[in-house]
Amino acid sequence: MTPPLFPAEQIAVSTSDYSTRLVFALTGSPEPLCVVVLSHPIAKQLAMILRNQLIGIEKASGAPIRILPAAYQHMGVAQEDWP
Repeated sequence: MTPPLFPAEQIAVSTSDYSTRLVFALTGSPEPLCVVVLSHPIAKQLAMILRNQLIGIEKASGAPIRILPAAYQHMGVAQEDWP
């Protein structure tokens, strides 16, 4: 069986004492496409894997992956903190 594919354009992340919740959606849609709930250890592993994969993509392409300045502001992350 082939798992479903969810081409998302937006993500919302929330945490509780016991889990991390990822909500994927399309721009302008009031309903989420998919909600994924992870334990904190699995969420941390996912973050580590994604970071390593994205660094590899940037090294292979020779160019950084660009993110709009507004996205950094929305996430409360300084561009300098995420090379």
